[in-house]
Amino acid sequence: DGSSTHGLLVMNHEYTDDGLLHADGMKTWSAEKVRKAQAAHGVSVIEVQFVDGRWQMLRPSGYARRFTTYSPFALSGPAAGHALMKTAADPAGRTVLGTLNNCASSMTPWGTYLSGEENWAFYFDGPESPDKRTALGRAAHEGAWIATTQDGRAVVYSGEDARFEYIYKFVSRDRIAPGGAKANATLLDHGTLYVARFDADGSGRWLPLVQGQGPLIAANGFADQGAVVIRSRQASDL
Repeated sequence: DGSSTHGLLVMNHEYTDDGLLHADGMKTWSAEKVRKAQAAHGVSVIEVQFVDGRWQMLRPSGYARRFTTYSPFALSGPAAGHALMKTAADPAGRTVLGTLNNCASSMTPWGTYLSGEENWAFYFDGPESPDKRTALGRAAHEGAWIATTQDGRAVVYSGEDARFEYIYKFVSRDRIAPGGAKANATLLDHGTLYVARFDADGSGRWLPLVQGQGPLIAANGFADQGAVVIRSRQASDL
């Protein structure tokens, strides 16, 4: 409610240093140590208040939460239910367990927290995708920052912390509605994803990553928009 002395502090736990996390470092491994490392990843939400000249964490708090590699996340946007997202653990392709390598983050104009998952590629043998916002594209998201257009829509700018990869923007289809998080729960699930092209003369432009436009057609492996956002790097290459 606009208070500068009482609110929530939300933080990413981007990675674990297993040499420091365990009493014997990385000399031995066990299922218990793996579970401890998995629990150390993710995001924390704590309630804080400025009292008598100092900040303190309030405990207990009805707002406090931990998201780890065990926390279930719903897939939303074009990739939800897509064949490329279906696994033996989730034949419907609509739920992902965990969040990890969360790098930079931002607060949306409607009061929610948007966290970028970055170097997930080092943790999985196969594809990996609060909700996972697939319309923003699958990438090693270093962060995501939100602006508002003159006509009231949300624009998410994001980059990749990966060599020779891309810078993106996503423009929501709908305008930001009054009413906060509940009224905008699906705002980032519908819109247009663009990739930046930089030309040798110093100019550049945003290219829409939309199935059916330009080379993003079935013959090139992009039969639907779900394939485009899941394979956003390959779509950007084309």
